Amino acid sequence: DGTLNFIEPSPAEEGTAVFFNGTGSDDNGTITYLWESSIDGELSTDEDFSISNLSLGLHTITFRVQDNDGDWSDAASESLFVFAYPVAIAGQDSTGTPGVPLQFSGAGTDEDGTIAKYEWDFGGDGVFEWSSTENGLNTYIYNNEDTYMATLRVTDNDGFTDTDTVEITISEKKIQID
Repeated sequence: DGTLNFIEPSPAEEGTAVFFNGTGSDDNGTITYLWESSIDGELSTDEDFSISNLSLGLHTITFRVQDNDGDWSDAASESLFVFAYPVAIAGQDSTGTPGVPLQFSGAGTDEDGTIAKYEWDFGGDGVFEWSSTENGLNTYIYNNEDTYMATLRVTDNDGFTDTDTVEITISEKKIQID
């Protein structure tokens, strides 16, 4: 008989080591092991192992044991979702003048899907005043001279998020007369 004890972490971020543990027993002989992925094929013939190069996607992991007579156990299987976090790209730090619209061009990438939502927190207070499902392009007007931290938050189609911050310096233009 073969028992799939655990697969962890599950779900797993791409590139993370995932640990597999199974056990098998045979009353009158020896056991060989087989771990397979519906995406990556054969993973290992060890009882326990770890692997960190699994492909992105929803894997069905199957564990079976074979005794020395050549008889296979029933397959034990578990799902394992390997995902990638999105990456937020807020753009460059910028300067502006009070009362004049400032252009923000935030973007995001997601290796295993799409960006489902873009949000801007223009004041650095954790309140996201603006959101769009289309893109991270927007203008914002700062009325007071100060330095602000503007944060872009992107959410991917799996519900994972990432943030990136830019520094915004707002000051009156100084006119120098020679």
